[in-house]
Amino acid sequence: MKSIDYKLKMCYSLMMQVADSGLFTARVVRGGYTHWLGPEFVRELRQFTGKVSADSINCVVNTKSETGLAFEHFLRIQKELTTLMSRHMVEGQNEDEFIETVKRLENVHIVTKTENTKLRTKECSGDYIKAGIDLVDWKDVPEEAQLILWKKIRGKVANSEDFRVAPK
Repeated sequence: MKSIDYKLKMCYSLMMQVADSGLFTARVVRGGYTHWLGPEFVRELRQFTGKVSADSINCVVNTKSETGLAFEHFLRIQKELTTLMSRHMVEGQNEDEFIETVKRLENVHIVTKTENTKLRTKECSGDYIKAGIDLVDWKDVPEEAQLILWKKIRGKVANSEDFRVAPK
């Protein structure tokens, strides 16, 4: 099995081939990771922070389901990678910087889909306080909610085992 660094190098190489064509914007090139290649191996890379919005907790307790929740890239992965690709398209390629940046940005909290949408608005621009979102540490999430949230993270983040809950 190929290492995650190898996979990211291949991804970057393909993205920069697209960039070098001169036909595409940095946003489209960034999509090579966020929408095309990255989703194929993100489970090996993405890290759950252990932070869950209070509304997510209420949602799972009330519905007994993880439906309606989203992984939220609080470090603004799309914006940051678009900026990085734009710079690399002008100043030259830097594979190591891409790999380091992707690894740093693939950290997620769990929020409701409604909260995720609100965070992307111009008014909030990723600011949890402006969006009215309270984050709760995993250790403070009720066990009932943890058991349901486990279904959301299991197999979808690299560190899911760190949050496994055994039902009593």
